[in-house]
Amino acid sequence: MVAKRLTGKKLAFVPILRAGLGMTQGILNLVPAARIGHVGLYRDPETLEAVEYFC
Repeated sequence: MVAKRLTGKKLAFVPILRAGLGMTQGILNLVPAARIGHVGLYRDPETLEAVEYFC
């Protein structure tokens, strides 16, 4: 794999809960200094709008 190297940058990854949590450890293995945040969303069955339940 070929990728650009980011030096001097502070990275943060924000997985969506459940769907993205499985990738968190892999990202931390690649970028150990990265910060991790979390977002939880669900879709309201009546309005079909996304609703935040955890940020």
